[in-house]
Amino acid sequence: MTDMNNTPPSNGHGENDDENEAAPQFLHGNRLFSHDALREKIDAQFYAENEGISPLYTADEPTQREALRDVVDYVLATEAISLTRQERARLQDELFRDLLGGGPLTELVADQSVNEIEIRSPYELFVRRYGEDAKPSTASFRDTLHLERSLRRWLAPTGFDLTHEQFIETGITLGGRAVRLTVITSSKTLVQSASLRLHPTRARNLDDLIADQMMDEAAVSLMRAILTRGYGLMLAGEANSGKTTLLQALLSELQGAKTAVVERASELRLSDEMQRLVVTPEHTFPTQINAAVNSGRDMIVLDEMRFDESAAMWDALTADHHPRCLWIVRGSSEPIRLRTAFSMAVRRTRQGIEQLFINSALLDRLPFVAFLGRRENRYKVLRIGEWVSVPGDPSSLELHQLWPAENGTTSSRLT
Repeated sequence: MTDMNNTPPSNGHGENDDENEAAPQFLHGNRLFSHDALREKIDAQFYAENEGISPLYTADEPTQREALRDVVDYVLATEAISLTRQERARLQDELFRDLLGGGPLTELVADQSVNEIEIRSPYELFVRRYGEDAKPSTASFRDTLHLERSLRRWLAPTGFDLTHEQFIETGITLGGRAVRLTVITSSKTLVQSASLRLHPTRARNLDDLIADQMMDEAAVSLMRAILTRGYGLMLAGEANSGKTTLLQALLSELQGAKTAVVERASELRLSDEMQRLVVTPEHTFPTQINAAVNSGRDMIVLDEMRFDESAAMWDALTADHHPRCLWIVRGSSEPIRLRTAFSMAVRRTRQGIEQLFINSALLDRLPFVAFLGRRENRYKVLRIGEWVSVPGDPSSLELHQLWPAENGTTSSRLT
């Protein structure tokens, strides 16, 4: 809907017929409203009826559009404003996008090349496109209240509430895309910052990652061999290094009926046979890891393991039924630092444990590791290796690099 003029047309025609046709038409004697004033009235009425966690936010689109149409009709009738059918349709589409859709993020979400949106303030948004550095966006929210209301609406289906949580990490859907929404709150501004990690509408497979130059066919063949032979694989890297992208591609290689997947946010596309265990206000990530172990499934997938949750991690590694492990771990892409961090995490929950037992768990359940990072504005698999005991010193481990091939090193497990 175009901006409404403050003065009425003299006779419905003028020097620019197209411009006059686009202008709102009013009934005789109506008070005139600008576009912004009308939007303000409709917004106020909508939120008066749907403040807080409204059931409307989790309803289907036809129900939402019908409810919004009722609000628009009420305000137009109350204010004695008449719009053409075309103007009304444009207004309702704009309102639906802003009040029940992606709001100012709509165009960014529709762009499949955008995979992360950082909200540093209502007026300061940054966008990242597949592996690139974050760049400023022209999109913005009107004010703090607009941002807070948008976040509350997106969070409504998840059970999380901005008012009661200092840190929220959950999965939502925007524009048909799976999204991991992370929100940090504060006592001063309520919303301190937020970020949205967006996944493509069609999940990438391993062939897609080869085309994206994330890795080559040799790396794909190696990871397929690791999984088909029944060995555990760790995907390690810092934040925003492509770990979940790779995990999604690997999931298509697994047998769904034997797999339990634990997620911080419901963002992965799983087969119907896979068991999904997601963090909720009632169930923490460690709680869901324990549920996966108790399910007795042959494969446990974690997205993502953090070393401050070491008790549940150790329980999964030492489960009696020996589940295979495919874990994302947020940590260093340097082997020595990763191994050291893993050992320190175990000792937080098992003080005094001998290094030999820690090494044994890695060798038995997670013998292979793929390190990821960003290089040349792309997500990259940097190396794939295998933990082995140092000859003559079983208390020490070293990583044998298998890909890229180095000095003809091969895996005794895979040959």
